[in-house]
Amino acid sequence: DIYSSAEAKKRPVLVYLHGSAATGSSLELPGSELVRDAGCVFVALNYRLGLFGWNCLPALTSGSDAAGNFALLDIARALDWVRDNIASFGGDPQNITVLGFAAGGRDGMALLASPLFVGRFQKAISISGGMTCADENTSVETLAAALAPLAVQDGKALTEAAARRWLLTEDPAVRSWLCGVDAARLAPLMANAGLRMSVFPHLYADGITLPEGGYPAAPYSEIPTLLLTGADEFNAAARWDSWFSSEEAKRFSADELEAAKQFAATYGSALCRVFSTRGSAEVIAARSDAPLYLGQIEYGSSASKTQIPLLGSFRGIALPMLSGSNPYFGWADLSGAGYQAMAEQLRAYLKNFITSGDPNGKKLLSGSTRWQRWTPDSPALLVLDADADHAITRCAAQTETKESLLAAMEADSTLSPVLKQAVIKNVLKGRFFD
Repeated sequence: DIYSSAEAKKRPVLVYLHGSAATGSSLELPGSELVRDAGCVFVALNYRLGLFGWNCLPALTSGSDAAGNFALLDIARALDWVRDNIASFGGDPQNITVLGFAAGGRDGMALLASPLFVGRFQKAISISGGMTCADENTSVETLAAALAPLAVQDGKALTEAAARRWLLTEDPAVRSWLCGVDAARLAPLMANAGLRMSVFPHLYADGITLPEGGYPAAPYSEIPTLLLTGADEFNAAARWDSWFSSEEAKRFSADELEAAKQFAATYGSALCRVFSTRGSAEVIAARSDAPLYLGQIEYGSSASKTQIPLLGSFRGIALPMLSGSNPYFGWADLSGAGYQAMAEQLRAYLKNFITSGDPNGKKLLSGSTRWQRWTPDSPALLVLDADADHAITRCAAQTETKESLLAAMEADSTLSPVLKQAVIKNVLKGRFFD
Protein backbone atom coordinates (compact mmCIF):
# COMPACT_ATOMS: atom_id res chain seq x y z
CA ASP A 1 0.00 0.00 0.00
CA ILE A 2 1.49 3.36 -1.04
CA TYR A 3 0.53 6.76 0.41
CA SER A 4 1.88 9.97 -1.10
CA SER A 5 0.75 13.46 -2.10
CA ALA A 6 0.54 15.32 -5.40
CA GLU A 7 3.37 17.70 -4.49
CA ALA A 8 5.76 14.98 -3.24
CA LYS A 9 9.23 15.06 -4.79
CA LYS A 10 12.29 13.18 -3.52
CA ARG A 11 10.77 12.77 -0.05
CA PRO A 12 12.09 10.32 2.54
CA VAL A 13 10.40 6.92 2.28
CA LEU A 14 8.94 5.13 5.31
CA VAL A 15 8.36 1.39 4.79
CA TYR A 16 6.08 -0.20 7.42
CA LEU A 17 6.29 -3.81 8.62
CA HIS A 18 3.09 -4.70 10.46
CA GLY A 19 2.82 -6.61 13.73
CA SER A 20 1.91 -10.28 14.20
CA ALA A 21 3.96 -12.80 12.27
CA ALA A 22 0.88 -15.05 12.13
CA THR A 23 -2.19 -12.89 11.47
CA GLY A 24 -1.16 -9.30 10.68
CA SER A 25 -1.91 -6.98 7.76
CA SER A 26 -0.60 -3.82 6.12
CA LEU A 27 -3.95 -2.21 7.01
CA GLU A 28 -2.77 -2.04 10.64
CA LEU A 29 -1.31 1.44 10.05
CA PRO A 30 -2.71 3.67 7.28
CA GLY A 31 -0.15 6.26 6.22
CA SER A 32 -2.11 9.37 5.28
CA GLU A 33 -1.33 11.28 8.48
CA LEU A 34 2.37 10.43 8.37
CA VAL A 35 2.55 11.62 4.75
CA ARG A 36 1.09 14.93 5.92
CA ASP A 37 2.94 15.37 9.23
CA ALA A 38 6.26 13.62 8.56
CA GLY A 39 6.65 14.79 4.97
CA CYS A 40 7.28 11.29 3.66
CA VAL A 41 6.09 8.72 1.17
CA PHE A 42 4.62 5.82 3.16
CA VAL A 43 4.66 2.19 2.04
CA ALA A 44 3.01 -0.63 4.05
CA LEU A 45 3.96 -4.20 3.12
CA ASN A 46 2.22 -7.53 3.26
CA TYR A 47 4.36 -10.66 3.48
CA ARG A 48 3.82 -14.35 4.09
CA LEU A 49 2.63 -15.19 7.61
CA GLY A 50 2.45 -18.18 9.91
CA LEU A 51 3.64 -21.46 8.43
CA PHE A 52 3.85 -19.83 4.99
CA GLY A 53 6.33 -17.19 6.16
CA TRP A 54 8.35 -19.15 8.70
CA ASN A 55 9.00 -22.84 8.16
CA CYS A 56 12.31 -24.63 8.64
CA LEU A 57 11.19 -28.23 8.04
CA PRO A 58 14.04 -30.12 6.31
CA ALA A 59 12.02 -30.73 3.14
CA LEU A 60 11.61 -26.96 2.67
CA THR A 61 15.15 -25.94 3.62
CA SER A 62 17.37 -28.44 1.81
CA GLY A 63 19.53 -27.63 -1.18
CA SER A 64 19.63 -24.11 -2.56
CA ASP A 65 16.27 -23.18 -1.00
CA ALA A 66 17.58 -23.20 2.54
CA ALA A 67 16.26 -19.98 4.06
CA GLY A 68 13.23 -20.93 6.19
CA ASN A 69 12.53 -17.23 6.80
CA PHE A 70 10.36 -16.85 3.71
CA ALA A 71 8.75 -13.65 5.04
CA LEU A 72 12.15 -11.96 5.04
CA LEU A 73 12.63 -12.94 1.40
CA ASP A 74 9.29 -11.26 0.65
CA ILE A 75 10.44 -8.09 2.43
CA ALA A 76 13.71 -8.11 0.46
CA ARG A 77 11.81 -8.33 -2.83
CA ALA A 78 9.44 -5.55 -1.71
CA LEU A 79 12.33 -3.25 -0.77
CA ASP A 80 13.83 -3.85 -4.20
CA TRP A 81 10.53 -2.81 -5.77
CA VAL A 82 10.44 0.32 -3.62
CA ARG A 83 14.01 1.22 -4.63
CA ASP A 84 13.21 0.80 -8.32
CA ASN A 85 9.79 2.47 -8.40
CA ILE A 86 9.23 4.84 -5.47
CA ALA A 87 10.54 7.89 -7.35
CA SER A 88 7.36 7.70 -9.46
CA PHE A 89 5.42 8.39 -6.24
CA GLY A 90 7.65 11.28 -5.13
CA GLY A 91 9.97 9.23 -2.91
CA ASP A 92 13.76 9.24 -2.63
CA PRO A 93 15.05 5.69 -3.29
CA GLN A 94 18.30 6.57 -1.48
CA ASN A 95 16.52 7.55 1.75
CA ILE A 96 14.45 4.57 2.92
CA THR A 97 13.60 3.95 6.58
CA VAL A 98 12.13 0.64 7.70
CA LEU A 99 9.58 1.02 10.53
CA GLY A 100 8.36 -2.14 12.24
CA PHE A 101 5.92 -2.72 15.10
CA ALA A 102 5.90 -5.80 17.41
CA ALA A 103 6.67 -8.83 15.19
CA GLY A 104 7.38 -6.32 12.42
CA GLY A 105 9.79 -4.58 14.79
CA ARG A 106 11.57 -7.88 15.36
CA ASP A 107 11.67 -8.36 11.59
CA GLY A 108 13.27 -4.93 11.33
CA MET A 109 16.00 -5.98 13.77
CA ALA A 110 16.54 -9.09 11.64
CA LEU A 111 17.01 -6.90 8.56
CA LEU A 112 19.74 -4.96 10.40
CA ALA A 113 21.54 -8.22 11.14
CA SER A 114 21.03 -9.79 7.71
CA PRO A 115 23.78 -9.72 5.06
CA LEU A 116 20.95 -10.03 2.51
CA PHE A 117 19.68 -6.51 3.34
CA VAL A 118 22.92 -4.53 3.18
CA GLY A 119 22.19 -1.44 1.07
CA ARG A 120 18.46 -2.09 0.82
CA PHE A 121 17.55 0.63 3.37
CA GLN A 122 19.28 3.49 5.19
CA LYS A 123 17.60 3.82 8.62
CA ALA A 124 15.54 1.65 10.99
CA ILE A 125 12.83 2.22 13.60
CA SER A 126 11.64 -0.65 15.78
CA ILE A 127 8.60 -0.20 18.04
CA SER A 128 8.09 -3.00 20.59
CA GLY A 129 10.58 -5.12 18.66
CA GLY A 130 13.73 -6.77 19.94
CA MET A 131 16.03 -9.54 18.78
CA THR A 132 14.65 -13.07 18.70
CA CYS A 133 16.08 -16.19 17.11
CA ALA A 134 14.38 -19.57 17.22
CA ASP A 135 16.45 -22.73 17.68
CA GLU A 136 16.00 -24.71 14.47
CA ASN A 137 16.24 -28.14 16.11
CA THR A 138 13.46 -27.29 18.56
CA SER A 139 11.48 -25.47 15.87
CA VAL A 140 11.25 -28.41 13.49
CA GLU A 141 9.81 -30.55 16.29
CA THR A 142 7.19 -27.87 17.06
CA LEU A 143 6.26 -27.46 13.39
CA ALA A 144 6.04 -31.19 12.78
CA ALA A 145 3.79 -31.64 15.82
CA ALA A 146 1.46 -28.89 14.57
CA LEU A 147 1.23 -30.36 11.06
CA ALA A 148 1.03 -34.05 12.02
CA PRO A 149 -2.78 -34.16 12.50
CA LEU A 150 -3.27 -32.81 8.96
CA ALA A 151 -0.89 -35.42 7.57
CA VAL A 152 -2.86 -38.20 9.29
CA GLN A 153 -6.13 -36.78 7.93
CA ASP A 154 -4.65 -36.89 4.43
CA GLY A 155 -3.47 -40.49 4.80
CA LYS A 156 0.25 -39.72 4.89
CA ALA A 157 0.68 -41.75 8.09
CA LEU A 158 -1.45 -43.90 10.38
CA THR A 159 -0.54 -42.11 13.62
CA GLU A 160 0.57 -38.63 14.59
CA ALA A 161 3.88 -40.02 15.87
CA ALA A 162 4.55 -41.58 12.47
CA ALA A 163 3.48 -38.35 10.75
CA ARG A 164 5.92 -36.35 12.85
CA ARG A 165 8.77 -38.70 11.90
CA TRP A 166 7.87 -38.36 8.20
CA LEU A 167 7.64 -34.56 8.41
CA LEU A 168 11.13 -34.37 9.90
CA THR A 169 12.69 -35.99 6.81
CA GLU A 170 13.94 -34.44 3.56
CA ASP A 171 11.55 -36.64 1.59
CA PRO A 172 10.43 -34.62 -1.48
CA ALA A 173 6.94 -35.98 -0.84
CA VAL A 174 6.79 -33.86 2.32
CA ARG A 175 7.40 -30.69 0.32
CA SER A 176 4.94 -31.77 -2.36
CA TRP A 177 2.25 -32.47 0.25
CA LEU A 178 2.86 -29.19 2.15
CA CYS A 179 2.61 -27.13 -1.02
CA GLY A 180 -0.71 -28.78 -1.81
CA VAL A 181 -2.42 -28.39 1.56
CA ASP A 182 -5.31 -25.91 1.43
CA ALA A 183 -4.27 -22.58 2.95
CA ALA A 184 -7.43 -22.50 5.07
CA ARG A 185 -6.20 -25.59 6.93
CA LEU A 186 -2.69 -24.24 7.53
CA ALA A 187 -3.48 -20.66 8.50
CA PRO A 188 -5.11 -21.35 11.91
CA LEU A 189 -2.32 -23.60 13.22
CA MET A 190 -0.16 -20.79 14.66
CA ALA A 191 -2.82 -18.14 15.23
CA ASN A 192 -2.92 -18.44 19.03
CA ALA A 193 0.77 -18.16 19.88
CA GLY A 194 0.13 -15.51 22.54
CA LEU A 195 3.54 -13.81 22.14
CA ARG A 196 5.18 -17.23 22.64
CA MET A 197 8.10 -18.14 20.42
CA SER A 198 7.83 -21.63 21.91
CA VAL A 199 4.38 -22.03 20.31
CA PHE A 200 5.16 -20.27 17.03
CA PRO A 201 8.91 -20.37 16.30
CA HIS A 202 10.17 -17.97 13.65
CA LEU A 203 13.30 -16.04 12.66
CA TYR A 204 15.84 -18.82 12.25
CA ALA A 205 19.60 -18.29 12.00
CA ASP A 206 19.56 -20.07 8.64
CA GLY A 207 22.88 -18.73 7.34
CA ILE A 208 21.16 -16.91 4.47
CA THR A 209 18.66 -14.36 5.76
CA LEU A 210 20.18 -14.41 9.26
CA PRO A 211 23.80 -15.37 9.93
CA GLU A 212 24.66 -18.62 11.66
CA GLY A 213 25.19 -17.71 15.30
CA GLY A 214 22.32 -15.22 15.20
CA TYR A 215 22.49 -11.56 16.14
CA PRO A 216 25.81 -11.57 18.06
CA ALA A 217 27.53 -12.84 14.89
CA ALA A 218 26.02 -10.25 12.54
CA PRO A 219 28.14 -7.61 10.73
CA TYR A 220 25.98 -4.55 11.45
CA SER A 221 26.13 -1.62 9.05
CA GLU A 222 26.35 1.99 10.24
CA ILE A 223 22.57 2.40 10.00
CA PRO A 224 20.95 4.94 12.39
CA THR A 225 18.44 3.03 14.53
CA LEU A 226 15.65 4.22 16.81
CA LEU A 227 14.13 1.79 19.35
CA LEU A 228 10.85 2.59 21.12
CA THR A 229 8.82 0.73 23.75
CA GLY A 230 5.84 1.21 26.03
CA ALA A 231 6.41 1.00 29.78
CA ASP A 232 3.79 -1.72 30.38
CA GLU A 233 3.78 -3.86 27.26
CA PHE A 234 3.04 -7.14 29.04
CA ASN A 235 0.18 -5.91 31.22
CA ALA A 236 -2.65 -7.18 29.01
CA ALA A 237 -1.00 -10.51 28.25
CA ALA A 238 -0.30 -11.07 31.95
CA ARG A 239 -3.70 -10.12 33.34
CA TRP A 240 -5.74 -12.09 30.82
CA ASP A 241 -3.50 -15.12 30.48
CA SER A 242 -5.53 -18.33 30.29
CA TRP A 243 -3.51 -19.93 33.09
CA PHE A 244 -5.35 -17.79 35.65
CA SER A 245 -8.57 -19.68 34.89
CA SER A 246 -6.93 -23.12 34.87
CA GLU A 247 -7.49 -25.91 37.38
CA GLU A 248 -3.99 -25.37 38.77
CA ALA A 249 -4.71 -21.69 39.42
CA LYS A 250 -7.93 -22.53 41.30
CA ARG A 251 -5.79 -23.86 44.16
CA PHE A 252 -4.94 -20.26 45.06
CA SER A 253 -7.13 -17.55 46.58
CA ALA A 254 -8.44 -14.53 44.67
CA ASP A 255 -6.00 -12.26 46.52
CA GLU A 256 -3.08 -14.55 45.69
CA LEU A 257 -4.04 -14.61 42.02
CA GLU A 258 -4.37 -10.83 41.90
CA ALA A 259 -0.87 -10.55 43.36
CA ALA A 260 0.31 -13.10 40.79
CA LYS A 261 -1.15 -11.04 37.94
CA GLN A 262 0.64 -7.97 39.26
CA PHE A 263 3.89 -9.93 39.54
CA ALA A 264 3.60 -11.17 35.94
CA ALA A 265 2.65 -7.73 34.62
CA THR A 266 5.45 -5.95 36.49
CA TYR A 267 8.32 -8.24 35.55
CA GLY A 268 7.00 -9.21 32.12
CA SER A 269 6.65 -5.54 31.17
CA ALA A 270 10.08 -4.70 32.55
CA LEU A 271 11.66 -7.55 30.59
CA CYS A 272 9.80 -6.33 27.47
CA ARG A 273 11.18 -2.82 27.96
CA VAL A 274 14.77 -4.00 28.17
CA PHE A 275 14.33 -6.58 25.41
CA SER A 276 12.90 -4.00 22.98
CA THR A 277 15.50 -1.32 23.65
CA ARG A 278 18.69 -1.84 25.63
CA GLY A 279 19.01 -5.54 24.82
CA SER A 280 19.12 -4.85 21.10
CA ALA A 281 21.25 -1.72 21.45
CA GLU A 282 23.95 -3.60 23.36
CA VAL A 283 24.20 -6.25 20.65
CA ILE A 284 24.48 -3.66 17.86
CA ALA A 285 26.93 -1.46 19.78
CA ALA A 286 29.27 -4.41 20.32
CA ARG A 287 29.83 -4.66 16.54
CA SER A 288 28.98 -1.23 15.12
CA ASP A 289 29.24 2.50 15.76
CA ALA A 290 25.76 3.10 14.34
CA PRO A 291 23.84 5.99 15.96
CA LEU A 292 21.30 4.53 18.42
CA TYR A 293 18.33 6.34 19.98
CA LEU A 294 16.18 4.67 22.65
CA GLY A 295 12.75 5.83 23.84
CA GLN A 296 10.01 4.77 26.24
CA ILE A 297 6.36 5.85 26.33
CA GLU A 298 5.36 6.32 29.96
CA TYR A 299 1.85 7.66 29.27
CA GLY A 300 -0.73 5.48 31.03
CA SER A 301 1.70 3.79 33.42
CA SER A 302 1.67 4.00 37.21
CA ALA A 303 4.47 6.58 36.97
CA SER A 304 2.61 8.69 34.42
CA LYS A 305 0.82 11.99 34.86
CA THR A 306 -2.10 10.26 33.10
CA GLN A 307 -2.80 6.68 34.14
CA ILE A 308 -4.72 3.98 32.25
CA PRO A 309 -6.12 1.43 34.74
CA LEU A 310 -4.92 -2.18 34.33
CA LEU A 311 -3.45 -1.66 30.85
CA GLY A 312 -0.95 1.07 31.67
CA SER A 313 1.32 2.07 28.78
CA PHE A 314 0.18 -0.93 26.77
CA ARG A 315 1.70 -2.68 23.76
CA GLY A 316 0.53 -0.66 20.77
CA ILE A 317 0.06 2.67 22.56
CA ALA A 318 2.39 4.31 20.00
CA LEU A 319 0.34 3.44 16.92
CA PRO A 320 -2.51 5.92 17.60
CA MET A 321 0.17 8.64 17.66
CA LEU A 322 0.97 7.78 14.04
CA SER A 323 -2.53 7.28 12.63
CA GLY A 324 -6.10 7.97 13.72
CA SER A 325 -7.12 4.62 12.25
CA ASN A 326 -5.54 1.63 13.99
CA PRO A 327 -6.46 -1.44 16.10
CA TYR A 328 -5.55 0.18 19.44
CA PHE A 329 -7.71 3.30 19.57
CA GLY A 330 -10.49 1.47 21.41
CA TRP A 331 -8.24 0.23 24.20
CA ALA A 332 -8.36 3.54 26.07
CA ASP A 333 -9.50 7.13 25.60
CA LEU A 334 -6.55 8.66 23.76
CA SER A 335 -8.40 11.70 22.43
CA GLY A 336 -7.24 14.13 25.12
CA ALA A 337 -5.14 17.19 24.40
CA GLY A 338 -2.17 15.81 26.34
CA TYR A 339 -1.95 12.57 24.38
CA GLN A 340 -2.38 14.44 21.11
CA ALA A 341 0.41 16.88 22.05
CA MET A 342 2.67 13.91 22.85
CA ALA A 343 1.73 12.39 19.48
CA GLU A 344 2.71 15.60 17.73
CA GLN A 345 6.09 15.53 19.42
CA LEU A 346 6.71 11.89 18.48
CA ARG A 347 5.79 12.56 14.85
CA ALA A 348 8.20 15.52 14.82
CA TYR A 349 11.03 13.34 16.15
CA LEU A 350 10.24 10.71 13.52
CA LYS A 351 10.15 13.30 10.74
CA ASN A 352 13.62 14.48 11.70
CA PHE A 353 14.90 10.92 11.98
CA ILE A 354 13.65 9.64 8.63
CA THR A 355 14.98 12.79 6.96
CA SER A 356 18.47 12.91 8.47
CA GLY A 357 19.03 9.94 10.81
CA ASP A 358 18.88 12.26 13.86
CA PRO A 359 15.53 12.65 15.72
CA ASN A 360 16.55 16.17 16.77
CA GLY A 361 17.08 17.40 13.21
CA LYS A 362 18.07 21.00 12.67
CA LYS A 363 15.27 22.27 14.90
CA LEU A 364 13.22 20.69 17.68
CA LEU A 365 9.49 21.16 18.10
CA SER A 366 8.76 23.75 20.80
CA GLY A 367 8.77 22.13 24.25
CA SER A 368 10.64 19.01 23.12
CA THR A 369 13.65 17.58 24.92
CA ARG A 370 16.78 16.85 22.94
CA TRP A 371 16.89 13.10 22.25
CA GLN A 372 20.33 12.00 23.43
CA ARG A 373 22.22 9.30 21.58
CA TRP A 374 22.51 5.99 23.45
CA THR A 375 25.91 4.44 24.10
CA PRO A 376 26.97 1.62 26.46
CA ASP A 377 28.72 4.20 28.65
CA SER A 378 25.77 6.62 28.55
CA PRO A 379 22.54 4.56 28.26
CA ALA A 380 20.23 7.51 27.63
CA LEU A 381 16.48 6.99 27.25
CA LEU A 382 13.95 9.56 26.06
CA VAL A 383 10.73 9.29 28.11
CA LEU A 384 7.47 10.49 26.55
CA ASP A 385 4.51 11.34 28.80
CA ALA A 386 1.64 13.82 29.05
CA ASP A 387 -0.77 15.26 31.56
CA ALA A 388 -4.33 16.17 30.60
CA ASP A 389 -3.24 19.08 28.42
CA HIS A 390 0.48 19.02 27.67
CA ALA A 391 3.21 16.68 26.48
CA ILE A 392 6.08 15.97 28.87
CA THR A 393 9.43 14.69 27.60
CA ARG A 394 12.63 14.08 29.52
CA CYS A 395 15.89 12.19 29.16
CA ALA A 396 16.74 9.56 31.76
CA ALA A 397 19.42 6.94 32.26
CA GLN A 398 18.16 3.41 31.54
CA THR A 399 19.41 1.53 34.59
CA GLU A 400 17.38 -1.65 34.13
CA THR A 401 19.13 -4.70 32.71
CA LYS A 402 17.95 -8.24 32.14
CA GLU A 403 20.25 -9.40 34.94
CA SER A 404 18.97 -6.83 37.43
CA LEU A 405 15.35 -7.75 36.66
CA LEU A 406 15.94 -11.48 37.06
CA ALA A 407 17.63 -10.80 40.38
CA ALA A 408 14.65 -8.68 41.49
CA MET A 409 12.25 -11.47 40.53
CA GLU A 410 14.30 -13.94 42.55
CA ALA A 411 14.22 -11.65 45.60
CA ASP A 412 10.53 -10.73 45.28
CA SER A 413 8.54 -12.07 48.27
CA THR A 414 5.03 -10.91 47.28
CA LEU A 415 4.16 -14.47 46.23
CA SER A 416 4.72 -17.81 47.86
CA PRO A 417 7.57 -19.81 46.28
CA VAL A 418 5.07 -22.30 44.82
CA LEU A 419 2.89 -19.61 43.23
CA LYS A 420 5.92 -17.64 41.97
CA GLN A 421 7.31 -20.68 40.17
CA ALA A 422 3.88 -21.46 38.70
CA VAL A 423 3.57 -17.92 37.31
CA ILE A 424 7.10 -17.95 35.89
CA LYS A 425 6.56 -21.35 34.27
CA ASN A 426 3.06 -20.78 32.88
CA VAL A 427 2.78 -17.03 32.25
CA LEU A 428 6.29 -15.71 31.61
CA LYS A 429 8.32 -18.61 30.24
CA GLY A 430 8.50 -19.13 26.51
CA ARG A 431 7.47 -15.59 25.57
CA PHE A 432 9.42 -13.80 22.87
CA PHE A 433 11.48 -11.92 25.50
CA ASP A 434 12.48 -15.18 27.27
